[in-house]
Amino acid sequence: LSPHIITDNVGIGTTTATEKIHVDGTAFVSGAIYGTHALSNLGRSANRYNTIWLAGDSRINYADHLYFDKDTTRAFALISNGNVGIGSGIPSQKLDVAGNLILTGTVIGNNSNNLYLSSNDASSEISFWSNQGSTRLVTIDRTGSVGIGIMLPSAKLHTYGTLRVRY
Repeated sequence: LSPHIITDNVGIGTTTATEKIHVDGTAFVSGAIYGTHALSNLGRSANRYNTIWLAGDSRINYADHLYFDKDTTRAFALISNGNVGIGSGIPSQKLDVAGNLILTGTVIGNNSNNLYLSSNDASSEISFWSNQGSTRLVTIDRTGSVGIGIMLPSAKLHTYGTLRVRY
Protein backbone atom coordinates (compact mmCIF):
# COMPACT_ATOMS: atom_id res chain seq x y z
CA LEU A 1 0.00 0.00 0.00
CA SER A 2 1.25 3.44 -0.81
CA PRO A 3 0.52 6.34 1.56
CA HIS A 4 -2.25 8.67 0.54
CA ILE A 5 -2.02 12.32 1.63
CA ILE A 6 -5.33 13.98 2.41
CA THR A 7 -5.17 17.74 2.15
CA ASP A 8 -8.85 18.44 2.82
CA ASN A 9 -10.75 18.27 6.11
CA VAL A 10 -11.86 14.78 7.17
CA GLY A 11 -15.24 14.25 8.78
CA ILE A 12 -16.29 11.29 10.91
CA GLY A 13 -20.01 11.32 11.50
CA THR A 14 -20.37 14.58 9.57
CA THR A 15 -20.32 15.66 5.96
CA THR A 16 -19.36 19.24 6.82
CA ALA A 17 -15.93 18.91 8.44
CA THR A 18 -14.64 22.31 9.57
CA GLU A 19 -11.22 21.14 10.81
CA LYS A 20 -8.52 18.74 9.59
CA ILE A 21 -10.24 16.04 11.66
CA HIS A 22 -13.83 16.68 12.68
CA VAL A 23 -15.62 14.04 14.78
CA ASP A 24 -19.34 14.45 15.40
CA GLY A 25 -19.96 12.14 18.34
CA THR A 26 -17.80 10.50 20.98
CA ALA A 27 -14.18 9.75 20.17
CA PHE A 28 -11.97 7.17 21.88
CA VAL A 29 -8.20 7.27 21.60
CA SER A 30 -6.21 4.30 22.86
CA GLY A 31 -2.81 5.88 23.09
CA ALA A 32 -1.29 9.32 23.04
CA ILE A 33 -2.05 12.31 20.87
CA TYR A 34 1.07 14.17 19.80
CA GLY A 35 1.67 17.38 17.92
CA THR A 36 2.71 20.98 18.19
CA HIS A 37 -0.64 21.93 19.66
CA ALA A 38 -1.50 18.60 21.25
CA LEU A 39 -4.89 18.85 22.90
CA SER A 40 -4.50 22.59 22.87
CA ASN A 41 -8.19 23.31 22.70
CA LEU A 42 -10.90 20.90 23.74
CA GLY A 43 -14.40 22.26 23.76
CA ARG A 44 -16.31 24.74 21.66
CA SER A 45 -13.41 26.98 20.76
CA ALA A 46 -15.27 29.36 18.45
CA ASN A 47 -17.13 30.86 21.41
CA ARG A 48 -14.83 29.48 24.15
CA TYR A 49 -17.65 27.59 25.83
CA ASN A 50 -16.46 25.01 28.38
CA THR A 51 -12.93 25.05 26.99
CA ILE A 52 -9.91 23.12 28.20
CA TRP A 53 -6.47 24.22 27.03
CA LEU A 54 -3.68 21.68 27.47
CA ALA A 55 0.03 21.68 26.60
CA GLY A 56 1.77 24.39 24.62
CA ASP A 57 -0.11 26.54 22.17
CA SER A 58 1.77 29.15 20.17
CA ARG A 59 -1.47 30.90 19.25
CA ILE A 60 -1.82 32.18 22.81
CA ASN A 61 1.94 32.37 23.52
CA TYR A 62 1.89 30.20 26.63
CA ALA A 63 3.71 26.89 26.86
CA ASP A 64 2.97 23.92 29.08
CA HIS A 65 -0.06 25.37 30.82
CA LEU A 66 -3.42 23.84 31.69
CA TYR A 67 -6.57 25.97 31.53
CA PHE A 68 -10.23 25.30 32.19
CA ASP A 69 -12.50 28.03 30.85
CA LYS A 70 -16.24 28.46 31.37
CA ASP A 71 -17.76 30.65 28.68
CA THR A 72 -15.31 33.56 28.52
CA THR A 73 -14.06 33.25 32.11
CA ARG A 74 -10.84 31.51 33.11
CA ALA A 75 -12.02 29.16 35.87
CA PHE A 76 -8.71 27.40 36.57
CA ALA A 77 -5.10 27.75 35.46
CA LEU A 78 -2.00 25.71 36.20
CA ILE A 79 1.00 27.31 34.55
CA SER A 80 4.46 25.91 33.91
CA ASN A 81 6.12 27.62 36.90
CA GLY A 82 3.72 25.77 39.25
CA ASN A 83 1.41 28.71 39.98
CA VAL A 84 -2.27 27.83 40.29
CA GLY A 85 -5.07 30.30 39.65
CA ILE A 86 -8.74 29.87 40.46
CA GLY A 87 -10.89 32.49 38.77
CA SER A 88 -7.87 34.76 38.43
CA GLY A 89 -6.73 34.49 34.83
CA ILE A 90 -2.96 34.02 34.84
CA PRO A 91 -1.83 33.37 38.46
CA SER A 92 0.97 35.57 39.78
CA GLN A 93 1.53 33.57 43.00
CA LYS A 94 1.68 29.89 43.92
CA LEU A 95 -2.05 30.10 44.73
CA ASP A 96 -3.99 33.01 43.25
CA VAL A 97 -7.72 32.98 44.04
CA ALA A 98 -10.20 35.60 42.83
CA GLY A 99 -13.28 35.44 45.01
CA ASN A 100 -14.12 33.99 48.38
CA LEU A 101 -12.03 31.17 49.77
CA ILE A 102 -13.15 28.57 52.27
CA LEU A 103 -10.38 26.60 53.96
CA THR A 104 -11.25 23.52 55.95
CA GLY A 105 -8.30 22.59 58.09
CA THR A 106 -5.22 24.45 59.22
CA VAL A 107 -2.98 26.91 57.39
CA ILE A 108 0.61 26.01 58.25
CA GLY A 109 3.74 27.98 57.40
CA ASN A 110 7.33 27.35 58.32
CA ASN A 111 9.20 29.36 60.95
CA SER A 112 11.04 31.57 58.46
CA ASN A 113 7.92 33.08 56.88
CA ASN A 114 5.24 35.48 58.08
CA LEU A 115 1.52 35.29 57.52
CA TYR A 116 0.10 38.37 55.81
CA LEU A 117 -3.59 39.18 55.66
CA SER A 118 -4.44 42.17 53.53
CA SER A 119 -7.03 43.73 51.31
CA ASN A 120 -6.83 46.06 48.34
CA ASP A 121 -9.81 47.96 49.73
CA ALA A 122 -8.73 50.71 52.16
CA SER A 123 -12.06 50.52 54.01
CA SER A 124 -11.77 46.77 54.64
CA GLU A 125 -11.34 45.02 57.94
CA ILE A 126 -9.96 41.65 58.90
CA SER A 127 -12.30 39.47 60.91
CA PHE A 128 -12.01 36.06 62.49
CA TRP A 129 -15.25 34.08 62.71
CA SER A 130 -16.44 30.80 64.20
CA ASN A 131 -19.54 28.66 63.78
CA GLN A 132 -19.22 28.68 59.98
CA GLY A 133 -19.16 32.46 59.79
CA SER A 134 -22.07 33.16 62.14
CA THR A 135 -20.09 34.49 65.13
CA ARG A 136 -17.49 37.23 64.80
CA LEU A 137 -14.71 36.68 67.36
CA VAL A 138 -12.06 39.30 66.51
CA THR A 139 -12.10 42.33 64.24
CA ILE A 140 -9.13 44.44 63.15
CA ASP A 141 -10.44 47.58 61.48
CA ARG A 142 -8.72 49.73 58.85
CA THR A 143 -7.16 51.97 61.54
CA GLY A 144 -5.62 49.03 63.41
CA SER A 145 -8.12 48.99 66.27
CA VAL A 146 -8.88 45.51 67.57
CA GLY A 147 -12.29 44.41 68.75
CA ILE A 148 -12.68 41.18 70.69
CA GLY A 149 -16.28 40.04 70.79
CA ILE A 150 -17.38 43.35 69.24
CA MET A 151 -17.89 44.28 65.61
CA LEU A 152 -16.93 47.98 65.64
CA PRO A 153 -14.03 48.70 68.02
CA SER A 154 -14.01 52.30 69.30
CA ALA A 155 -10.52 52.13 70.87
CA LYS A 156 -7.19 50.49 69.98
CA LEU A 157 -8.32 47.51 72.08
CA HIS A 158 -12.05 47.14 72.64
CA THR A 159 -13.45 44.04 74.30
CA TYR A 160 -16.90 42.78 75.07
CA GLY A 161 -16.87 40.76 78.27
CA THR A 162 -14.26 40.24 80.95
CA LEU A 163 -10.67 41.28 80.29
CA ARG A 164 -7.82 39.75 82.21
CA VAL A 165 -4.39 41.37 82.00
CA ARG A 166 -1.35 39.76 83.56
CA TYR A 167 1.91 41.61 84.01
